[in-house]
Amino acid sequence: MTDHAAVAVQYAEDVLAGEVPAAKTIHMAAERFLSFMDREDIDWEPAQVRRVCRFIEALPHTKGRWRTQKKLLRLEPWQVFMIAGIFGFWRDGMRLTTSTYIEIPRKNGKSAIAAAIGLYTLLESKESGAEVYSGATTQDQAFEVFRPMQEMVRISDDLRSFYDVRAYGKSIAVSSTGSRAMPLVGNPGDGGSPSTAIIDEFHEHKTSDLFDTMLTGMGARGGTPDGDEPLLLCITTAGDNQSGPCFARRGDAMAILNGDIADDRQFVLIYTIDDDDEWNDWDSVVKANPNLGVSVNPDFLKAQLAAAERSAERQAVFQIKHLNRWVGSKRAFINLHQWRGLVDAEVPLEGLRAWVGIDLASKRDITAVVALIQGPDGILHVRPKFFCPEETDNATWLRLAAEGHLELTPGASTDYALVEDHTRSLLTRYSVQQVGFDEWQANYLATRLQGRGVPMISFPHQVRYFSDPTKEIEAMIADQAIRHDDNLLMNLMMGSVQVKVDAKENLFPTKARPHDPVCKIDGFVALVMATGLYLREKQESGILDYFSGLKSGSLRV
Repeated sequence: MTDHAAVAVQYAEDVLAGEVPAAKTIHMAAERFLSFMDREDIDWEPAQVRRVCRFIEALPHTKGRWRTQKKLLRLEPWQVFMIAGIFGFWRDGMRLTTSTYIEIPRKNGKSAIAAAIGLYTLLESKESGAEVYSGATTQDQAFEVFRPMQEMVRISDDLRSFYDVRAYGKSIAVSSTGSRAMPLVGNPGDGGSPSTAIIDEFHEHKTSDLFDTMLTGMGARGGTPDGDEPLLLCITTAGDNQSGPCFARRGDAMAILNGDIADDRQFVLIYTIDDDDEWNDWDSVVKANPNLGVSVNPDFLKAQLAAAERSAERQAVFQIKHLNRWVGSKRAFINLHQWRGLVDAEVPLEGLRAWVGIDLASKRDITAVVALIQGPDGILHVRPKFFCPEETDNATWLRLAAEGHLELTPGASTDYALVEDHTRSLLTRYSVQQVGFDEWQANYLATRLQGRGVPMISFPHQVRYFSDPTKEIEAMIADQAIRHDDNLLMNLMMGSVQVKVDAKENLFPTKARPHDPVCKIDGFVALVMATGLYLREKQESGILDYFSGLKSGSLRV
Protein backbone atom coordinates (compact mmCIF):
# COMPACT_ATOMS: atom_id res chain seq x y z
CA MET A 1 0.00 0.00 0.00
CA THR A 2 1.32 3.43 -0.96
CA ASP A 3 2.73 5.55 1.86
CA HIS A 4 1.39 8.87 0.63
CA ALA A 5 3.08 10.88 3.36
CA ALA A 6 6.45 9.54 2.23
CA VAL A 7 5.55 10.35 -1.40
CA ALA A 8 4.87 13.98 -0.44
CA VAL A 9 8.18 14.34 1.37
CA GLN A 10 10.06 12.69 -1.49
CA TYR A 11 8.43 15.03 -4.00
CA ALA A 12 9.60 18.07 -2.03
CA GLU A 13 13.11 16.68 -1.82
CA ASP A 14 13.16 15.83 -5.54
CA VAL A 15 12.09 19.38 -6.42
CA LEU A 16 14.93 20.85 -4.38
CA ALA A 17 17.42 18.34 -5.82
CA GLY A 18 16.44 19.29 -9.36
CA GLU A 19 14.99 15.87 -10.11
CA VAL A 20 11.60 17.44 -10.85
CA PRO A 21 11.57 20.38 -13.31
CA ALA A 22 9.95 23.21 -11.39
CA ALA A 23 9.85 26.99 -11.16
CA LYS A 24 11.19 28.97 -8.23
CA THR A 25 7.66 29.17 -6.80
CA ILE A 26 7.56 25.37 -6.40
CA HIS A 27 11.07 25.34 -4.93
CA MET A 28 9.92 27.84 -2.31
CA ALA A 29 6.79 25.77 -1.60
CA ALA A 30 8.96 22.66 -1.12
CA GLU A 31 11.35 24.50 1.20
CA ARG A 32 8.43 25.81 3.24
CA PHE A 33 6.87 22.34 3.44
CA LEU A 34 10.06 20.73 4.74
CA SER A 35 10.67 23.60 7.17
CA PHE A 36 7.23 22.97 8.71
CA MET A 37 8.26 19.38 9.39
CA ASP A 38 11.24 20.63 11.41
CA ARG A 39 9.30 23.10 13.54
CA GLU A 40 8.49 22.19 17.14
CA ASP A 41 5.26 24.22 17.15
CA ILE A 42 3.81 22.28 14.19
CA ASP A 43 2.89 18.59 14.21
CA TRP A 44 3.41 16.48 11.07
CA GLU A 45 0.64 13.88 10.85
CA PRO A 46 1.39 11.23 8.18
CA ALA A 47 -1.75 9.28 9.09
CA GLN A 48 -3.94 12.23 8.14
CA VAL A 49 -2.24 12.47 4.74
CA ARG A 50 -2.70 8.77 4.08
CA ARG A 51 -6.35 8.97 5.12
CA VAL A 52 -7.22 11.78 2.72
CA CYS A 53 -5.24 10.31 -0.18
CA ARG A 54 -6.75 6.86 0.22
CA PHE A 55 -10.24 8.36 0.31
CA ILE A 56 -9.56 10.26 -2.93
CA GLU A 57 -8.06 7.22 -4.64
CA ALA A 58 -11.25 5.28 -3.86
CA LEU A 59 -13.28 7.77 -5.94
CA PRO A 60 -14.19 7.10 -9.59
CA HIS A 61 -13.16 9.10 -12.62
CA THR A 62 -16.09 11.06 -14.05
CA LYS A 63 -14.89 11.93 -17.58
CA GLY A 64 -13.43 10.46 -20.73
CA ARG A 65 -11.86 7.07 -21.25
CA TRP A 66 -11.10 6.67 -17.55
CA ARG A 67 -14.82 6.78 -16.72
CA THR A 68 -15.59 4.39 -19.57
CA GLN A 69 -12.98 1.99 -18.20
CA LYS A 70 -14.35 2.48 -14.66
CA LYS A 71 -11.00 3.66 -13.38
CA LEU A 72 -10.44 5.12 -9.93
CA LEU A 73 -8.55 8.34 -9.33
CA ARG A 74 -4.81 7.99 -8.93
CA LEU A 75 -2.87 10.82 -7.36
CA GLU A 76 0.39 11.94 -8.93
CA PRO A 77 3.26 12.87 -6.56
CA TRP A 78 2.63 16.60 -6.98
CA GLN A 79 -1.02 16.10 -6.05
CA VAL A 80 -0.03 14.08 -2.99
CA PHE A 81 2.31 16.95 -2.05
CA MET A 82 -0.63 19.36 -2.34
CA ILE A 83 -2.88 17.14 -0.21
CA ALA A 84 -0.13 16.81 2.38
CA GLY A 85 0.40 20.56 2.49
CA ILE A 86 -3.29 21.09 3.22
CA PHE A 87 -4.06 18.17 5.55
CA GLY A 88 -0.72 17.02 6.95
CA PHE A 89 0.23 19.80 9.36
CA TRP A 90 -1.53 20.25 12.71
CA ARG A 91 -1.24 22.43 15.79
CA ASP A 92 -2.90 21.88 19.17
CA GLY A 93 -4.96 19.03 17.76
CA MET A 94 -6.36 21.05 14.85
CA ARG A 95 -5.52 21.19 11.16
CA LEU A 96 -3.11 24.04 10.50
CA THR A 97 -4.16 24.99 6.95
CA THR A 98 -7.43 26.88 6.67
CA SER A 99 -6.92 28.59 3.30
CA THR A 100 -5.04 27.98 0.08
CA TYR A 101 -3.91 29.79 -3.02
CA ILE A 102 -3.25 27.26 -5.77
CA GLU A 103 -2.48 28.11 -9.40
CA ILE A 104 -2.46 25.26 -11.90
CA PRO A 105 -2.52 25.58 -15.71
CA ARG A 106 -5.45 24.20 -17.68
CA LYS A 107 -5.90 20.47 -18.21
CA ASN A 108 -3.86 19.55 -15.11
CA GLY A 109 -6.79 17.99 -13.26
CA LYS A 110 -7.70 21.06 -11.21
CA SER A 111 -11.45 20.45 -11.10
CA ALA A 112 -11.19 16.75 -10.30
CA ILE A 113 -8.83 17.25 -7.35
CA ALA A 114 -10.91 20.16 -6.02
CA ALA A 115 -14.07 18.02 -6.28
CA ALA A 116 -12.38 15.15 -4.44
CA ILE A 117 -11.25 17.44 -1.62
CA GLY A 118 -14.76 18.87 -1.41
CA LEU A 119 -16.27 15.40 -1.08
CA TYR A 120 -13.76 14.40 1.59
CA THR A 121 -14.53 17.42 3.75
CA LEU A 122 -18.26 16.84 3.25
CA LEU A 123 -18.30 13.13 4.04
CA GLU A 124 -15.49 12.84 6.59
CA SER A 125 -16.35 15.92 8.62
CA LYS A 126 -16.31 15.59 12.39
CA GLU A 127 -19.17 18.06 12.59
CA SER A 128 -22.79 17.52 11.69
CA GLY A 129 -24.27 19.99 9.27
CA ALA A 130 -21.13 20.51 7.22
CA GLU A 131 -21.59 22.98 4.35
CA VAL A 132 -19.45 22.69 1.22
CA TYR A 133 -19.80 25.29 -1.52
CA SER A 134 -18.40 25.44 -5.03
CA GLY A 135 -18.32 29.12 -5.88
CA ALA A 136 -17.70 30.89 -9.19
CA THR A 137 -18.85 33.88 -11.23
CA THR A 138 -21.22 31.84 -13.42
CA GLN A 139 -23.34 28.75 -12.92
CA ASP A 140 -21.42 26.85 -15.60
CA GLN A 141 -18.12 27.56 -13.84
CA ALA A 142 -19.52 26.67 -10.42
CA PHE A 143 -20.61 23.32 -11.83
CA GLU A 144 -17.09 22.62 -13.16
CA VAL A 145 -16.22 21.47 -9.63
CA PHE A 146 -19.69 20.64 -8.34
CA ARG A 147 -20.63 18.34 -11.24
CA PRO A 148 -17.68 15.96 -10.68
CA MET A 149 -18.71 15.79 -7.02
CA GLN A 150 -22.22 14.82 -8.12
CA GLU A 151 -20.97 12.25 -10.60
CA MET A 152 -18.64 10.62 -8.08
CA VAL A 153 -21.63 10.10 -5.79
CA ARG A 154 -23.87 8.84 -8.60
CA ILE A 155 -21.29 6.41 -10.00
CA SER A 156 -20.16 4.84 -6.71
CA ASP A 157 -22.71 2.54 -5.08
CA ASP A 158 -20.33 1.96 -2.17
CA LEU A 159 -19.97 5.70 -1.55
CA ARG A 160 -23.74 6.25 -1.46
CA SER A 161 -24.30 3.27 0.82
CA PHE A 162 -21.47 3.86 3.28
CA TYR A 163 -22.10 7.59 3.78
CA ASP A 164 -25.87 7.69 3.16
CA VAL A 165 -25.26 10.41 0.59
CA ARG A 166 -27.36 11.38 -2.42
CA ALA A 167 -26.77 13.70 -5.38
CA TYR A 168 -29.64 15.88 -6.57
CA GLY A 169 -29.93 18.50 -9.31
CA LYS A 170 -28.25 21.31 -7.43
CA SER A 171 -27.18 19.75 -4.16
CA ILE A 172 -25.55 16.79 -2.48
CA ALA A 173 -27.08 15.75 0.85
CA VAL A 174 -25.94 13.45 3.67
CA SER A 175 -29.06 12.33 5.53
CA SER A 176 -27.30 10.96 8.61
CA THR A 177 -25.39 14.18 9.38
CA GLY A 178 -27.46 16.90 7.76
CA SER A 179 -24.44 17.94 5.73
CA ARG A 180 -24.80 19.36 2.23
CA ALA A 181 -22.87 20.62 -0.77
CA MET A 182 -24.08 22.99 -3.46
CA PRO A 183 -22.86 25.41 -6.14
CA LEU A 184 -22.76 29.13 -5.46
CA VAL A 185 -22.77 31.91 -8.04
CA GLY A 186 -21.75 35.55 -7.82
CA ASN A 187 -22.35 37.51 -4.63
CA PRO A 188 -24.25 35.09 -2.36
CA GLY A 189 -24.97 37.49 0.48
CA ASP A 190 -24.55 36.53 4.11
CA GLY A 191 -26.10 33.55 5.85
CA GLY A 192 -23.99 30.48 5.07
CA SER A 193 -21.44 28.92 7.42
CA PRO A 194 -19.11 27.09 5.06
CA SER A 195 -16.97 24.30 6.38
CA THR A 196 -15.33 24.21 2.93
CA ALA A 197 -15.57 26.84 0.22
CA ILE A 198 -14.06 26.08 -3.18
CA ILE A 199 -13.40 29.27 -5.13
CA ASP A 200 -12.86 28.10 -8.69
CA GLU A 201 -11.14 30.19 -11.38
CA PHE A 202 -10.75 33.14 -9.03
CA HIS A 203 -9.04 35.11 -11.81
CA GLU A 204 -12.47 35.62 -13.41
CA HIS A 205 -13.89 37.39 -10.35
CA LYS A 206 -14.14 41.17 -10.77
CA THR A 207 -14.69 41.69 -7.05
CA SER A 208 -13.83 39.77 -3.89
CA ASP A 209 -17.48 39.63 -2.75
CA LEU A 210 -17.88 35.85 -2.93
CA PHE A 211 -14.45 35.23 -1.46
CA ASP A 212 -15.07 37.64 1.42
CA THR A 213 -18.51 36.22 2.17
CA MET A 214 -17.17 32.67 2.33
CA LEU A 215 -14.23 33.74 4.48
CA THR A 216 -16.32 35.62 7.02
CA GLY A 217 -18.94 32.84 7.09
CA MET A 218 -16.29 30.39 8.23
CA GLY A 219 -16.03 32.14 11.58
CA ALA A 220 -18.60 29.76 13.06
CA ARG A 221 -16.54 26.69 12.16
CA GLY A 222 -13.69 24.96 13.96
CA GLY A 223 -11.66 26.36 16.82
CA THR A 224 -11.58 23.19 18.93
CA PRO A 225 -10.09 19.71 18.46
CA ASP A 226 -13.63 18.29 18.52
CA GLY A 227 -14.55 19.94 15.23
CA ASP A 228 -13.05 20.54 11.83
CA GLU A 229 -11.12 23.62 10.89
CA PRO A 230 -12.76 25.32 7.90
CA LEU A 231 -11.05 25.28 4.52
CA LEU A 232 -11.11 27.95 1.84
CA LEU A 233 -9.78 26.24 -1.28
CA CYS A 234 -8.87 28.93 -3.82
CA ILE A 235 -7.78 27.15 -7.00
CA THR A 236 -7.35 28.91 -10.31
CA THR A 237 -5.39 29.41 -13.48
CA ALA A 238 -3.66 32.71 -14.19
CA GLY A 239 -5.50 35.59 -15.86
CA ASP A 240 -5.13 38.97 -17.51
CA ASN A 241 -6.89 41.22 -14.99
CA GLN A 242 -4.11 42.46 -12.76
CA SER A 243 -6.41 44.90 -11.01
CA GLY A 244 -8.75 42.15 -9.81
CA PRO A 245 -8.91 40.40 -6.43
CA CYS A 246 -7.15 37.26 -7.64
CA PHE A 247 -3.94 39.02 -8.64
CA ALA A 248 -3.94 40.89 -5.32
CA ARG A 249 -4.30 37.60 -3.45
CA ARG A 250 -1.56 36.13 -5.61
CA GLY A 251 0.69 38.97 -4.45
CA ASP A 252 0.01 38.00 -0.83
CA ALA A 253 0.66 34.36 -1.69
CA MET A 254 4.01 35.22 -3.24
CA ALA A 255 4.90 37.24 -0.14
CA ILE A 256 4.14 34.15 1.98
CA LEU A 257 6.43 32.02 -0.18
CA ASN A 258 9.14 34.69 -0.03
CA GLY A 259 8.86 34.88 3.74
CA ASP A 260 7.75 38.52 3.69
CA ILE A 261 4.39 37.57 5.24
CA ALA A 262 4.18 35.03 8.08
CA ASP A 263 0.98 33.05 7.63
CA ASP A 264 1.33 29.40 8.62
CA ARG A 265 -2.35 28.78 7.98
CA GLN A 266 -2.25 29.39 4.24
CA PHE A 267 -0.90 26.80 1.82
CA VAL A 268 0.48 28.21 -1.43
CA LEU A 269 1.27 26.27 -4.60
CA ILE A 270 1.92 28.09 -7.90
CA TYR A 271 2.87 26.12 -11.00
CA THR A 272 4.31 28.50 -13.55
CA ILE A 273 7.64 29.35 -15.20
CA ASP A 274 10.39 31.66 -14.03
CA ASP A 275 10.65 35.26 -15.19
CA ASP A 276 13.75 34.59 -17.28
CA ASP A 277 12.33 31.49 -18.97
CA GLU A 278 11.46 31.69 -22.66
CA TRP A 279 7.74 31.10 -23.02
CA ASN A 280 8.16 29.08 -26.23
CA ASP A 281 10.82 26.72 -24.86
CA TRP A 282 9.45 23.21 -24.34
CA ASP A 283 11.36 22.96 -21.04
CA SER A 284 9.24 25.88 -19.80
CA VAL A 285 6.07 24.00 -20.71
CA VAL A 286 7.29 20.98 -18.75
CA LYS A 287 8.00 23.15 -15.69
CA ALA A 288 4.53 24.64 -15.59
CA ASN A 289 2.47 21.50 -16.23
CA PRO A 290 2.94 18.92 -13.46
CA ASN A 291 0.40 16.54 -15.00
CA LEU A 292 2.07 16.48 -18.41
CA GLY A 293 1.66 13.02 -19.90
CA VAL A 294 -1.18 12.18 -17.53
CA SER A 295 -4.16 14.50 -17.99
CA VAL A 296 -2.22 16.89 -20.24
CA ASN A 297 -1.49 15.49 -23.68
CA PRO A 298 2.03 16.56 -24.80
CA ASP A 299 1.01 16.52 -28.48
CA PHE A 300 -1.89 18.84 -27.68
CA LEU A 301 0.40 21.31 -25.92
CA LYS A 302 2.96 21.15 -28.72
CA ALA A 303 0.23 22.01 -31.22
CA GLN A 304 -0.94 24.88 -29.04
CA LEU A 305 2.64 26.13 -28.71
CA ALA A 306 3.17 26.03 -32.48
CA ALA A 307 -0.04 28.00 -33.02
CA ALA A 308 1.01 30.56 -30.41
CA GLU A 309 4.35 31.12 -32.14
CA ARG A 310 2.43 32.15 -35.27
CA SER A 311 0.03 34.55 -33.54
CA ALA A 312 0.71 37.40 -31.12
CA GLU A 313 -2.79 37.05 -29.68
CA ARG A 314 -2.38 33.33 -29.11
CA GLN A 315 0.97 33.92 -27.43
CA ALA A 316 -0.73 35.75 -24.58
CA VAL A 317 -3.48 33.13 -24.27
CA PHE A 318 -0.91 30.30 -24.27
CA GLN A 319 1.12 31.98 -21.55
CA ILE A 320 -1.96 32.57 -19.40
CA LYS A 321 -3.66 29.20 -19.77
CA HIS A 322 -0.75 26.80 -20.20
CA LEU A 323 2.17 28.51 -18.44
CA ASN A 324 0.25 30.34 -15.70
CA ARG A 325 1.89 33.63 -16.57
CA TRP A 326 -0.15 36.71 -15.76
CA VAL A 327 -0.25 39.20 -18.60
CA GLY A 328 -1.95 42.58 -18.66
CA SER A 329 -4.10 41.70 -21.65
CA LYS A 330 -4.68 38.73 -23.89
CA ARG A 331 -3.51 41.08 -26.62
CA ALA A 332 -0.88 42.74 -24.49
CA PHE A 333 1.63 45.02 -26.20
CA ILE A 334 4.17 45.31 -23.38
CA ASN A 335 6.02 42.24 -22.14
CA LEU A 336 5.26 42.64 -18.45
CA HIS A 337 7.73 40.02 -17.35
CA GLN A 338 10.53 41.95 -19.00
CA TRP A 339 9.16 45.21 -17.60
CA ARG A 340 9.05 43.87 -14.04
CA GLY A 341 12.66 42.80 -14.32
CA LEU A 342 13.77 46.38 -14.98
CA VAL A 343 13.20 47.84 -11.51
CA ASP A 344 15.90 50.21 -10.27
CA ALA A 345 14.46 52.72 -7.82
CA GLU A 346 17.66 53.62 -5.96
CA VAL A 347 19.68 55.26 -8.75
CA PRO A 348 20.52 58.94 -7.98
CA LEU A 349 19.07 61.02 -10.82
CA GLU A 350 19.09 64.57 -9.46
CA GLY A 351 20.32 67.16 -11.94
CA LEU A 352 20.23 64.86 -14.97
CA ARG A 353 18.51 65.62 -18.26
CA ALA A 354 14.82 64.78 -18.34
CA TRP A 355 11.72 64.92 -20.55
CA VAL A 356 8.21 64.95 -19.12
CA GLY A 357 4.80 63.92 -20.43
CA ILE A 358 1.50 65.01 -18.88
CA ASP A 359 -1.70 63.11 -19.60
CA LEU A 360 -4.39 65.28 -18.07
CA ALA A 361 -7.58 63.25 -17.92
CA SER A 362 -11.01 64.41 -16.81
CA LYS A 363 -11.10 65.87 -13.33
CA ARG A 364 -12.71 62.74 -11.89
CA ASP A 365 -10.17 60.33 -13.34
CA ILE A 366 -6.43 59.61 -13.24
CA THR A 367 -3.92 62.28 -14.22
CA ALA A 368 -0.39 61.09 -15.02
CA VAL A 369 2.87 63.03 -14.99
CA VAL A 370 5.78 60.89 -16.16
CA ALA A 371 9.42 62.00 -16.14
CA LEU A 372 11.94 60.19 -18.35
CA ILE A 373 15.47 60.82 -17.02
CA GLN A 374 18.65 59.92 -18.88
CA GLY A 375 21.31 58.38 -16.67
CA PRO A 376 25.08 58.87 -17.17
CA ASP A 377 25.26 55.46 -18.88
CA GLY A 378 22.48 56.32 -21.31
CA ILE A 379 19.87 54.20 -19.53
CA LEU A 380 16.50 55.96 -19.30
CA HIS A 381 14.66 55.98 -15.97
CA VAL A 382 10.88 56.31 -15.61
CA ARG A 383 9.51 58.26 -12.65
CA PRO A 384 5.70 58.51 -12.71
CA LYS A 385 3.34 60.52 -10.50
CA PHE A 386 -0.42 59.93 -10.47
CA PHE A 387 -3.28 62.06 -9.14
CA CYS A 388 -6.92 61.22 -8.47
CA PRO A 389 -9.72 62.91 -6.47
CA GLU A 390 -10.09 61.49 -2.97
CA GLU A 391 -13.86 61.11 -3.36
CA THR A 392 -13.41 58.39 -5.96
CA ASP A 393 -15.48 55.24 -5.52
CA ASN A 394 -12.81 53.09 -7.14
CA ALA A 395 -11.49 50.73 -4.46
CA THR A 396 -8.36 49.94 -6.48
CA TRP A 397 -7.34 53.61 -6.59
CA LEU A 398 -7.90 53.94 -2.85
CA ARG A 399 -5.76 50.86 -2.16
CA LEU A 400 -2.96 52.08 -4.42
CA ALA A 401 -3.09 55.49 -2.78
CA ALA A 402 -2.76 53.91 0.67
CA GLU A 403 0.30 52.04 -0.62
CA GLY A 404 1.89 55.24 -1.93
CA HIS A 405 1.51 54.67 -5.67
CA LEU A 406 -1.10 57.37 -6.23
CA GLU A 407 -1.81 60.78 -4.67
CA LEU A 408 -5.37 61.66 -3.74
CA THR A 409 -6.35 65.29 -4.12
CA PRO A 410 -9.04 66.90 -1.93
CA GLY A 411 -12.63 66.90 -3.13
CA ALA A 412 -14.51 65.25 -5.96
CA SER A 413 -12.27 66.42 -8.80
CA THR A 414 -8.52 66.48 -9.36
CA ASP A 415 -6.89 69.65 -8.07
CA TYR A 416 -4.77 70.78 -11.01
CA ALA A 417 -2.85 73.13 -8.72
CA LEU A 418 -1.16 70.05 -7.21
CA VAL A 419 -0.34 68.78 -10.71
CA GLU A 420 1.13 72.19 -11.49
CA ASP A 421 3.19 72.21 -8.29
CA HIS A 422 4.56 68.73 -8.96
CA THR A 423 5.50 69.59 -12.54
CA ARG A 424 7.33 72.71 -11.39
CA SER A 425 9.12 70.69 -8.72
CA LEU A 426 10.58 68.47 -11.42
CA LEU A 427 12.53 71.47 -12.70
CA THR A 428 14.34 71.71 -9.38
CA ARG A 429 15.20 68.01 -9.32
CA TYR A 430 16.18 67.42 -12.95
CA SER A 431 17.42 69.33 -15.97
CA VAL A 432 14.04 69.23 -17.68
CA GLN A 433 14.38 69.80 -21.41
CA GLN A 434 10.71 69.88 -22.38
CA VAL A 435 7.28 69.00 -21.02
CA GLY A 436 4.78 67.51 -23.46
CA PHE A 437 1.04 68.03 -23.23
CA ASP A 438 -2.06 67.65 -25.35
CA GLU A 439 -3.67 71.02 -26.12
CA TRP A 440 -7.13 69.49 -26.26
CA GLN A 441 -6.99 68.50 -22.59
CA ALA A 442 -4.40 70.67 -20.89
CA ASN A 443 -4.23 74.06 -22.60
CA TYR A 444 -5.04 76.11 -19.49
CA LEU A 445 -2.61 74.21 -17.25
CA ALA A 446 0.10 74.41 -19.92
CA THR A 447 -0.33 78.18 -20.19
CA ARG A 448 0.11 78.57 -16.44
CA LEU A 449 3.17 76.33 -16.41
CA GLN A 450 4.83 78.13 -19.29
CA GLY A 451 4.21 81.42 -17.53
CA ARG A 452 6.23 80.05 -14.62
CA GLY A 453 9.18 79.08 -16.77
CA VAL A 454 8.31 75.47 -17.62
CA PRO A 455 9.39 74.56 -21.20
CA MET A 456 6.06 73.34 -22.59
CA ILE A 457 5.52 71.81 -26.04
CA SER A 458 2.31 70.56 -27.61
CA PHE A 459 2.19 66.83 -28.28
CA PRO A 460 -1.13 65.92 -29.99
CA HIS A 461 -2.63 62.52 -29.34
CA GLN A 462 -2.44 61.43 -32.95
CA VAL A 463 -1.00 58.38 -34.67
CA ARG A 464 1.78 60.24 -36.50
CA TYR A 465 3.17 61.52 -33.19
CA PHE A 466 2.56 58.39 -31.11
CA SER A 467 3.75 55.58 -33.37
CA ASP A 468 7.54 55.99 -33.21
CA PRO A 469 7.82 56.57 -29.45
CA THR A 470 5.44 53.64 -28.83
CA LYS A 471 7.73 51.38 -30.85
CA GLU A 472 10.75 52.86 -29.07
CA ILE A 473 9.34 51.98 -25.64
CA GLU A 474 8.79 48.37 -26.73
CA ALA A 475 12.35 48.20 -28.08
CA MET A 476 13.88 49.76 -24.96
CA ILE A 477 12.16 47.21 -22.73
CA ALA A 478 13.37 44.34 -24.93
CA ASP A 479 16.91 45.79 -24.95
CA GLN A 480 16.87 46.51 -21.20
CA ALA A 481 17.64 50.15 -21.96
CA ILE A 482 15.02 51.50 -19.57
CA ARG A 483 14.38 51.26 -15.81
CA HIS A 484 11.52 52.16 -13.49
CA ASP A 485 10.71 52.51 -9.79
CA ASP A 486 8.10 49.71 -9.59
CA ASN A 487 5.09 51.98 -9.15
CA LEU A 488 2.25 49.46 -9.08
CA LEU A 489 -0.20 51.73 -10.88
CA MET A 490 2.34 52.29 -13.66
CA ASN A 491 2.84 48.53 -13.88
CA LEU A 492 -0.91 48.03 -14.09
CA MET A 493 -1.18 50.58 -16.90
CA MET A 494 1.73 49.09 -18.84
CA GLY A 495 -0.06 45.76 -18.78
CA SER A 496 -3.33 47.32 -19.95
CA VAL A 497 -1.97 48.57 -23.27
CA GLN A 498 -3.06 47.23 -26.62
CA VAL A 499 -2.14 48.87 -29.91
CA LYS A 500 -4.03 49.58 -33.08
CA VAL A 501 -1.98 49.02 -36.22
CA ASP A 502 -2.82 50.83 -39.45
CA ALA A 503 -1.99 49.86 -43.04
CA LYS A 504 1.42 51.56 -42.77
CA GLU A 505 2.21 49.67 -39.56
CA ASN A 506 1.87 52.78 -37.43
CA LEU A 507 0.97 52.03 -33.81
CA PHE A 508 -1.44 53.80 -31.49
CA PRO A 509 -2.01 52.67 -27.89
CA THR A 510 -5.51 51.77 -26.70
CA LYS A 511 -7.01 50.21 -23.57
CA ALA A 512 -7.25 46.43 -23.51
CA ARG A 513 -10.64 46.51 -21.72
CA PRO A 514 -12.39 49.79 -22.58
CA HIS A 515 -15.30 49.25 -20.18
CA ASP A 516 -13.21 48.15 -17.20
CA PRO A 517 -12.99 51.08 -14.72
CA VAL A 518 -9.50 50.05 -13.60
CA CYS A 519 -8.10 49.44 -17.07
CA LYS A 520 -6.21 52.69 -17.63
CA ILE A 521 -3.20 53.60 -19.79
CA ASP A 522 -2.66 57.25 -18.76
CA GLY A 523 0.83 56.48 -17.45
CA PHE A 524 1.81 54.80 -20.70
CA VAL A 525 0.44 57.71 -22.74
CA ALA A 526 2.46 60.19 -20.67
CA LEU A 527 5.53 57.98 -21.14
CA VAL A 528 4.96 57.98 -24.91
CA MET A 529 4.91 61.78 -24.88
CA ALA A 530 8.12 62.00 -22.84
CA THR A 531 9.77 59.42 -25.08
CA GLY A 532 8.69 61.32 -28.18
CA LEU A 533 10.34 64.50 -26.89
CA TYR A 534 13.48 62.53 -26.05
CA LEU A 535 13.56 61.09 -29.59
CA ARG A 536 12.99 64.51 -31.09
CA GLU A 537 16.16 65.77 -29.48
CA LYS A 538 18.12 62.57 -30.08
CA GLN A 539 17.48 62.20 -33.78
CA GLU A 540 18.99 64.34 -36.48
CA SER A 541 16.68 66.90 -37.98
CA GLY A 542 16.35 64.96 -41.25
CA ILE A 543 14.64 62.11 -39.42
CA LEU A 544 12.05 64.32 -37.78
CA ASP A 545 9.36 64.17 -40.44
CA TYR A 546 6.88 62.52 -38.10
CA PHE A 547 7.30 65.49 -35.78
CA SER A 548 6.72 68.07 -38.50
CA GLY A 549 3.39 68.98 -36.98
CA LEU A 550 4.81 69.74 -33.56
CA LYS A 551 5.05 73.37 -32.57
CA SER A 552 8.77 73.39 -31.95
CA GLY A 553 10.37 75.57 -29.33
CA SER A 554 7.54 77.16 -27.43
CA LEU A 555 3.89 76.83 -26.65
CA ARG A 556 1.28 78.51 -28.81
CA VAL A 557 -2.23 78.99 -27.47
